[in-house]
Amino acid sequence: MILVPDIAQPLEAISTSGKYYSLLRVVKDREAAIELADRLTQKGGETVITLSDRGFSVWVLEPDVHLKH
Repeated sequence: MILVPDIAQPLEAISTSGKYYSLLRVVKDREAAIELADRLTQKGGETVITLSDRGFSVWVLEPDVHLKH
């Protein structure tokens, strides 16, 4: 879990290459996940898509994070 300055509650997160990404949305359809990630990328965001039992998770880069202990 991470903490970000503009949101009071902790967020689910993953870490890769020293960067933290918060969970934005889980969708069932692969194409919907790609379209969402593409829209965010066009707006300057950085995203990661992962696959789990729940579907395709779209994660967004959180540049200013604190780890919740």
